[in-house]
Amino acid sequence: MEASDVNANALLKQIQAASARSKDEPVTPGYKNVLEWADAWNVARHTARRHCDEGARIGILERREFKRHVGNCVRLVAYFKPTGKKAG
Repeated sequence: MEASDVNANALLKQIQAASARSKDEPVTPGYKNVLEWADAWNVARHTARRHCDEGARIGILERREFKRHVGNCVRLVAYFKPTGKKAG
């Protein structure tokens, strides 16, 4: 490996470390992602996603998106929190 490759890789690492896009946003307390709701409700991930989306649509759940590391990239991940409203 050439010295220029090492310097280029080190430079890229510095840029990524300084970039706001490379950092996770802190999740506000009370919010859970779909996998956490699936565990709490003892249902599959897909079923929890449907219920969370429906709850957000009718106003029982509040939906917010936070930047999270997913694999090798940063993505917006939906988190849900009960609003305290009653259905109906």
